[in-house]
Parts: sequence; C-alpha cells; structure tokens
Amino acid sequence: MSEITRGNRFKSIMSKVFLTFVALALILPFSATGSLAALAQEGTLSEAIDRINAIKMSNNPTREEEQAAISQMREALSDPILELKFADAFDDFTEEYKQDTYSRMVYLVKYKPFLDQKDVQAGLDYCIQETINLRTADEEIPKYEQTATIPDAVKAGDDITDQIIRMIEGNEKNPLVLVKAKKVLPMKGSDRPVEYLQVDPNGRVILVKSNNTGMPVKELVNVWFTVDDTSTGHRVEVTIQPKGDTGEPSDNQIVQEEVNKYNRVASISATTEAGVDVTDQIILLKDGMNKNPHVQIQIHQIEGMGGGNKPAQYLRADQSGRIYLIQQNTTSTTLYEHVKIKLTAGTASQIFRIDVSILPKAHDGGLSDREILMAESDKYYKSALIGNTSKVGEDVTDQIIRLIEGTQKNPVVGLEIVKVEGMGGNNKPSKYLQADESGRIKLIQENNSNFTVFEHVQIMFTAGTATTIKYVDVLLQPKTGAGQKSVMEIAIAESDKYFRTATISNTNIVGEDVTDQIIRMKEGSEKNPHVSYKVRQIEGMGGGNKPAQYLQLDDAGRIRLVQQNSTNTTLYEHVKITFTAGNASTTTRIDVNIPPQ
Repeated sequence: MSEITRGNRFKSIMSKVFLTFVALALILPFSATGSLAALAQEGTLSEAIDRINAIKMSNNPTREEEQAAISQMREALSDPILELKFADAFDDFTEEYKQDTYSRMVYLVKYKPFLDQKDVQAGLDYCIQETINLRTADEEIPKYEQTATIPDAVKAGDDITDQIIRMIEGNEKNPLVLVKAKKVLPMKGSDRPVEYLQVDPNGRVILVKSNNTGMPVKELVNVWFTVDDTSTGHRVEVTIQPKGDTGEPSDNQIVQEEVNKYNRVASISATTEAGVDVTDQIILLKDGMNKNPHVQIQIHQIEGMGGGNKPAQYLRADQSGRIYLIQQNTTSTTLYEHVKIKLTAGTASQIFRIDVSILPKAHDGGLSDREILMAESDKYYKSALIGNTSKVGEDVTDQIIRLIEGTQKNPVVGLEIVKVEGMGGNNKPSKYLQADESGRIKLIQENNSNFTVFEHVQIMFTAGTATTIKYVDVLLQPKTGAGQKSVMEIAIAESDKYFRTATISNTNIVGEDVTDQIIRMKEGSEKNPHVSYKVRQIEGMGGGNKPAQYLQLDDAGRIRLVQQNSTNTTLYEHVKITFTAGNASTTTRIDVNIPPQ
C-alpha cells in the first residue's frame, strides 16, 4: 500500500462532500420513526443514536483526533440495542479495513445526523460497501510495476501510458478496478520541477519534451486505482533516458542496483569459534540475486555496537578483505557490530552498512544459556485463573505455573518462585496468595469482592550463569461471581487503548529500538496492570504472513529497525500484538509506516 492510501482513507470522503450528501439523500431518507415523538418513545434506542450523532471532529483533525472519533464510533455501534447487522464481509476485514468503515461512519454523521435505527443500518451498509471497494482497489496495486524507463527513441508528444502503467507478468487485471494516471510529481528531494511528463484530461501520460540534459532524469506518476467512487493509489518512478543515450545504465545505476541485491542484516551463529572466517555469513546476496562481475566489492570499515566509529571488539578484516570473528560473545545477550561495504563500478561508488548480530556462545547442545532460558520461559503461560471454587489453604501452584500444551520442561533449567506481589505489582503486599518455604503457592484468602482481582507471581529461570524473570498475572474470581467483568472484556478494553497505526521516523538508524514509536497508548489512557501484552508477529507489507524486511523482534521482545527504506515511497509493515488477561487473549494489528530515508 502506498503513502497515498493512508491519507485517502479520510480525504477521499471529504473531497466528495456533494456525492456524500446525494448518497445520504438516497440511502438515509426520513421515516416515520424519525419524528421527535417516536424517538422519545423509543427511550434507550434514541439515546444510543444520540451517542452516535454526538461524535464530533474538527474540519482539519489531527491523527489522534481521528483515532479518538473512530474508537467512539466503534463503541457506539456495538450497543446491542441498535440491533445492527454487519455484512458478512466485515468479519473478514483486517483491523485496518474495519477502522476505515468506522471512519466513514464518522464522516457521515459529521455532515448529516442519523434519524433512527434504519438510518444507522443503511449508513453502515453504505460504509462497509465503500470499504469493500477500497480493499478491492488495494488488492490490485501489487499487480503493477512501480518503476518504468522511457527510452530516448520516444518522441515529444508520444503517449507513454502503457510504458508506465504495466502489470507484472503473471497477473490478471480485475475488471472492477479502473486504473488511471492522476498526476505527475517531482522526485522527493529534487529541486527540478515537473517538465517532461504530463497527464491529459483522459488520464493518459504524455512525454511533453525530450531529455537533452545528457543524463537520466526522473519524475513520479501518481496512479489511481478506483472501484465505483473509492480510490487509492501508488506512485511509479519514471526514468527518462537522455536523447542519444544507448539505453545502457550509468555507473551510478549499476552500483545502486548492486547495492539493492545485498541483505542489510546478518547473524554470526552461536557455534562459531573465534578465529573463523565469517565473511560468507555477513556479505550475503538476497535470494535469487547474482553478483555483477563488473562491480568491485571491498570492506570499507567495521564499527562496534551502535556505530559512530566505535572500535569493533568481535569482528576484524584482514588485508585480503576477509572478515574474522576474533572473540566469541560470552555474555548472555545478543550483541551487534556493523560492517560497511564499498561497491565500485567505473567512476561511481557507494557505501552501505550491514548490521551483524553476534549470538551468545553456545554450549555443547548448540544453544547459549540465554537462548535456553528464552526458549524455556516461552513454554509457560503468562497468566492464570484461580476459580471461585478454590478453598483457603489450597495449594494452587499447579494452576499458576503451567506449561503450554505440547511443550516439555527442560531439566537443565532451574525454576523457582521469587516473590508474590499484590494487585498492581511494584512490591505491593499480596492479600490472596502466599509462597511457602518449599516454593509452593497457597490461597490464603478468598475473594469476597464483587469483581475479579489480580496478584502477580515472579518466576526465575536459571541456566548456567544466566537468569531471566517471568511474571504470571493471576486472576482470582469473586466468590459470588456477581458483577464480574469477563477476562475477555478486560483484554479487549485494554487493546482498544492503543493506536492501530504508527510512523517510524526517517532519521532512525539500522538497529535502533523503535518499540515506543509503534506501541503507543492513546492520550488519556492508562495501562491496566493486570493485562499483559506481547508482540506475536511482524508481517511484511500487505500482511498475510509475508516476511518482514524492515522491522524485527529481538530476544527481549523489543522491535528494531533492521533496514532503512531506500525507496522513494512510504512502505508499510504490520506488528501483531496479543493482549492477555487470565485465560483470555485478543490480538490486534498495528500498521507501521516506514517513510523513505
């Protein structure tokens, strides 16, 4: 999905206010139940509709204001008294598309309040269909090329649309989607105005003059994908070859193409011994790529962890240009060093950086102490539920410290209970649970309140010289069960406190921790200490279990930038987070914008 898509979620509606009013006039007519008398008789139904109509937003809202309005609309539409029917397609929407539907409802109510339940249902049906159209258009974009080259043989005045809007081989066009050039833009950061390409009123791209500069020039063509009146799009980077050029790439182009073939991250295995040549573990071509024999490659510099010309401690290059591991990582944490590579073709050269993770030294079994601990810790549940049938004095250890089904305890890892904390943690004394001298946990008091309470058990895992702590959140049901809020409701409520979109700063360097730029609470929200969350998966652009190229989860559960966006277009990856309360979990997705460097 291109950077155009993101803004289009809202702008496409606002730019078509007139069409919206027409649609509303056709879809949301006044009805008998829309009279004030009838609304007064409906009581709580009218209050539910009033809550929807009360959702307000300024004409130029901030992203935070938009998100707040979307959350309010989601909650208002979930009121069971409305008896709204969501189309089957809505259940198949990703979280991003569900938010699009809710945002469209926000804009509908901004320009015309709903009169009754039928109006709300009609508006919801309309917005879901618009989102279906958007999804259809989005699915068409990856079928098309994002770059194009116009050879010098093309003459001024020629229609070059078909050289720019081109399907990738093996794809089929969806006849429901209209694909059309919309606008020509200058390259990002370029001082050169648009002067070579032009879009005519029919959406055709015309070369308005030949390139006589003696070197290739580039312009961007904004291509729109439209279903009915819903549009999204991407930009095609168009290279216009200079007049008289042979069409052969320049030295700079050759070098840039070669740089793009290499992986920007590498890993030295935990079993690698000191003194071993690790060059081939570091300088790796991407799958399916072949080295250009006309491009020279050499080691430019090796930097220590964090870069900035820090001296390297683990990697060193010899005079022949080979890289060696000079000492093993004897810590319990993965470390990083940075190898700068210089590529040269003719008179052009370029330097790029490979971030190298050096895993902790492995034992005979092939894993480091740290890796053993992390693997063992992940086998245990992070939450537990003590039912209201448990008795005071009962041993509840096995209800709290539980292996996930299908896993087995590693006998070389020690496990002990460090402490039990009261509700909220932070060393608060526990009221309901207590660990005895033998390391068993007992229930020392029943929960006689009207709501579920929480306490926290700290478990320490030990392997060799390494240790790690895991927290288990323990939910204790009320004895009566009266007024109890379900753990699933608690988990869902917590997930709704977090933004579903994020943007990574284009000043971030490779290896930087970007977790706090991605996982962000909405303003005014407070974290529920009884709900835990964990990053479950990071997906590449478009989701669907595609491998991520720019974001990566480290052993500590932090998200790091592993490659900068060297394209001219904002890219996206997706972070899935699971919120857990007791034995209930819900997963949400954060769509992360990665702008060009």
